[in-house]
Amino acid sequence: MFYFGVLAYRYQWLDKLELKHAFYGILMWIIAMSFIRPIASGYGYDADMVTRGFTVIGMSMFLLYCFKELCNTKGRWSSMLTRTAFAAYVVQLYPMKLTADFYQSFMTQTPLVNFVVIAIPSVIGSFAIGYLICKTPILKRIF
Repeated sequence: MFYFGVLAYRYQWLDKLELKHAFYGILMWIIAMSFIRPIASGYGYDADMVTRGFTVIGMSMFLLYCFKELCNTKGRWSSMLTRTAFAAYVVQLYPMKLTADFYQSFMTQTPLVNFVVIAIPSVIGSFAIGYLICKTPILKRIF
């Protein structure tokens, strides 16, 4: 996905992304889950492994379009988050591990609930630490 991100920047794919691409992305995911998954399972392959590429690319196209249409504004918050994004990416492991360790004893059988409960504090913590890193005079030059 990193490589596709580099290509997208180089060839300005995000500027060219339209509703039809988002529709094709979701359609690709639905076809993979409805048809390719059962066929792969029937032949004894790991169905998740076979459909993962379709899921990643299809959902990414859909989410990129949605965020482009709904969140493509420049303001004080978006500028600050953009400035601290790389630092947040570098330190994301620590808030995620801290949150997951704290939540370990409360884990549920529902993966979506576990994801939301761990993801939200992890993202907030990552950007908070990234913000502090970007405010430090020495580290500001690196990040």
